[in-house]
Amino acid sequence: MELKPGERVRVKNRPDWPSPPGFRLVNSEGIVVRIWEKDIPDGPKEFEEYIEIKLGKADVDINLAHTYTFRLENLEKITC
Repeated sequence: MELKPGERVRVKNRPDWPSPPGFRLVNSEGIVVRIWEKDIPDGPKEFEEYIEIKLGKADVDINLAHTYTFRLENLEKITC
């Protein structure tokens, strides 16, 4: 999967998230703000899978004014 800035995404659930209480941002939705490796010319490959998200919907009490960074494997594109 490839993501671009401006696309809508959802945080996926994973069986290995830390618990209890589990990963609290599962099913949160947001907009891709930055793709780390692509925003830095000749960016380091260790950052190529990190995506910065501006959350707009979350089921937990967090500060939605901040951006959050996730690995690409933990996100799914919202297509509708």
